[in-house]
Amino acid sequence: MTIRELSKKTKFKPSVLIDIERKKRVPSKRHRKAIAKALGTSPELLDFETDPVKSRETRMKEEGKLSSMSAAIHTIKTNYKRGDKGTIMCPECEGKLNFIVQEYDGHIWATCETEGCLSWMG
Repeated sequence: MTIRELSKKTKFKPSVLIDIERKKRVPSKRHRKAIAKALGTSPELLDFETDPVKSRETRMKEEGKLSSMSAAIHTIKTNYKRGDKGTIMCPECEGKLNFIVQEYDGHIWATCETEGCLSWMG
């Protein structure tokens, strides 16, 4: 069902439904009931974000990690070539980021020694 169709069934503005979908707005009980009815399910079965501040903080944290990962990739690509491996300072936690630049495709695999910090393959 499209947002437009859901909007017609629930009588809510599409912008409200889009904000709920993108977890920028916590739906009220009225929203939950109307959306569930339009979708033919129970409000309890719908997965709504209950804490928009937490989700915003989570998104900011993920964006920060993505920015740190981009900085590490730039440093590695600037200073190393295919087949190289080594350790640089992790831009996220300032710990040790171990990496290898794959010889056959140039992809960078890296893992920070700090648990839960940066780690990627590709």
